[in-house]
Amino acid sequence: MPRRKLSDAERWQAIGMVRTGMMYRRIGEHFNVSQTVILRLVQRWKRTGGVEEAKRSRRPRKTTEREDRLLKRLAKQNTSDTANTLRSKWNTKGRISRSTVNRKLNKEKMRSRRPIKRPLLSQRQRTRRPVLIDDNARPHRARIVKDYLSHESIETMTWPTMSPDMNPIEHLWDYLGRRINQRTPRCEYLQDLKDALIQEWRQFPQNRLRRLVHSMRRRVKELYKSCGGCTHY
Repeated sequence: MPRRKLSDAERWQAIGMVRTGMMYRRIGEHFNVSQTVILRLVQRWKRTGGVEEAKRSRRPRKTTEREDRLLKRLAKQNTSDTANTLRSKWNTKGRISRSTVNRKLNKEKMRSRRPIKRPLLSQRQRTRRPVLIDDNARPHRARIVKDYLSHESIETMTWPTMSPDMNPIEHLWDYLGRRINQRTPRCEYLQDLKDALIQEWRQFPQNRLRRLVHSMRRRVKELYKSCGGCTHY
């Protein structure tokens, strides 16, 4: 029998039926509820003289407002921490679960980080201490990236902020971007964009790739002549 909630008018009507001697089962069938609902209704009426449901007490708070403010401050100071890491740093009196941390952060329109999957480095790779070079793009300067590089003991080469990017692959990305923008109709969904990029990549002129590779000698010479300044590339 489907469960439904009786209105106050229906509850008083059910009490009237009970007082006339009607069986609980018949009353339940009339209101499309189980006879247990009618039984509890009668018990509440005899106990309190009313038919209104008692207000349910809310679950007691696991944390104080001061502790909640502390979690918010920790999340702001440690933007790369996971929920488990924040939980270990959060000094509370009671035992707190990871879901409680996430719920508190969501309430403040904040969130924790998920553990990133780290590529496994062999012992030889760790011993050789690889050196990473990047072009100072904003994603490379994110704190989560810096934390990962520090954790894996990967050295980064100092790189000027306005250094010239001589990698010919930048021209390849530019060509693909212009080809995608010229498509009609335009890509509206992520899968459409992915399919279009794969198609354009397969149709990329091979002679253009060869010219880009062979241009490296000229690029380096011009960069040397300009003492690391601007080039027409």
